[in-house]
Amino acid sequence: LLEPDGMLRLKRGDEELVYLFEYHNEDKATRARKKVNRYQSARDKRDLWFDQWEVETFPPLLAVFRRPVIGRGYAERVEEGGVQVQIYGRTLESALSEGFSTWYCFNRRQREPVFPWHQEAADE
Repeated sequence: LLEPDGMLRLKRGDEELVYLFEYHNEDKATRARKKVNRYQSARDKRDLWFDQWEVETFPPLLAVFRRPVIGRGYAERVEEGGVQVQIYGRTLESALSEGFSTWYCFNRRQREPVFPWHQEAADE
């Protein structure tokens, strides 16, 4: 049902943050739309991921893509509604030039920090 390209687990003391990771090298928005549907379907089937991933809540998805059309595919599908999975995106170019701390949240339609510990360190 779901095969993320990667899973990122960050631990600090007793706190753990988990993220799913997708990398897109293609240039078709339909692939991003299908990914949203698959992640939402998996989220709705808690028994498939709860024990296997050892997480309490479905992790946010971080999508990195080479071409902006992929981001438009994610945005269009999320805007249609019915998506509870938190989905963030970045072009590979912007991530390499600007860093990975701030991502575009398709659900809230705004840029925001994804890694709270990174933000805490910047605030100090």
